[in-house]
Amino acid sequence: MPALRNPHSLAAVGVTCRRNERVLFDRLSFSVEAGRALALTGPNGVGKTSLLRILAGLLRSDGGTAELSPHEPDLDLAQRSIFVSSRDPLKAALTLRELICGWQRTVFGADDAVRLESALGAFDLGPLAEMPCAYLSSGQRRRASLARLKLASVRDRPLWLLDEPTNALDAQARERLSGVVAAHLAKGGIVVAATHDELPWPSLSKLDLGAFAAAAQAADPAP
Repeated sequence: MPALRNPHSLAAVGVTCRRNERVLFDRLSFSVEAGRALALTGPNGVGKTSLLRILAGLLRSDGGTAELSPHEPDLDLAQRSIFVSSRDPLKAALTLRELICGWQRTVFGADDAVRLESALGAFDLGPLAEMPCAYLSSGQRRRASLARLKLASVRDRPLWLLDEPTNALDAQARERLSGVVAAHLAKGGIVVAATHDELPWPSLSKLDLGAFAAAAQAADPAP
C-alpha cells in the first residue's frame, strides 16, 4: 500500500465500561493504524457492542479516552465514523432507495446520485431499490444496512464500526463485504468489527474482550 498523507489512527487508552454496576472491561488500551482492521471477539455480554458504541461517540465510557488522529477540532468521533448496528433500523414504509437517500441527507449532508448507485451496486441491491423495506428478507436488510458504508469517502468517514457484520449474509454477500472492506483499508481507512465469525479480511488482528472482561470482574466483583 502506498504511503498516505496524514494517515489516520485510532487509539483507545485506559477505556473502562460499566453496565448496571458490572464492569465489562477496565483500563482497556489498544490502537489501530490506517489500513488495518481489528476484530473484537469473545462471548456474548463481554462488551463488544458497548466498545463499538464508545468508539462511535454514542456511549460515554466510565474512564479513559478514544481518539481518532489526525485530530479534527470541529468534528467528534460520531461525525468521523460509520456505525452499522446488528439491529437494522430500516423504516418499513420506505423503499430501499428512499431509505439510502435519507441516510445520505441526514448523516452525510447531501444527495449524491453516483454514491447512491455505488452503494446499491456494492451489495447487489439495485434490483431491490424500489421495494419497500417491509418486504426485505433478513439478509437483504443486512445488506441494506451495510450499503451506507459506500456513502462517504475515507477522508470523510475513515473509521468503520461494524457490529456482527456477517450476520444473515450468504456466502456471496460475505464476499462482497470483504471486497468493500478491503477497498476501504487500501485507501487508508480503519475497520473495527465485533464478531463471532472468522473474517477473511486483509490486515486483520484480533482483540479478545473475554479475557479483559474476566480480569475486570475478578478485580471488581459484583456485590
